[in-house]
Amino acid sequence: MGALSRLTARERLLLAAGAAALALFAAVQMVWLPLQERAAVHRGEIAAYLELTAAARDAAARPARPAPPPPLEPAASRVTRSAEAAGLTLTRLEPQAAGVTVLLAEARFAPLVDWLAALEAEDGLKVTAAEIDRRLEPGSVSARITLEGVR
Repeated sequence: MGALSRLTARERLLLAAGAAALALFAAVQMVWLPLQERAAVHRGEIAAYLELTAAARDAAARPARPAPPPPLEPAASRVTRSAEAAGLTLTRLEPQAAGVTVLLAEARFAPLVDWLAALEAEDGLKVTAAEIDRRLEPGSVSARITLEGVR
């Protein structure tokens, strides 16, 4: 306090004004500007969310595409045809009411999985049960797979 008492009234006024200006500058730099930057970021995020919800609302309002007609070819013949195309040898084929059960005595695992994916995507048959056992040869499996129509 001794240093302030030695100053004249004019110097104290200048010092107080400088301190107030410094405090205002610090408040703007450390509080106001960061808040404005964060608000701008949040406004951008809100705009993106609003755009996304509008797109979802538009997609929900559009009528759904009609399902493709069920295939005319029986499930057993679709399975046989696609297995031959995939290079798989079917040991046994058991037609059932809702689909078909397939037995493969020996098949490579990767082509088997690719074939099952193609059956679902292209032929409308979905795996509902699968028993896959490995064989002695690496990468070779035997399988019993139940397929049902999804279309």
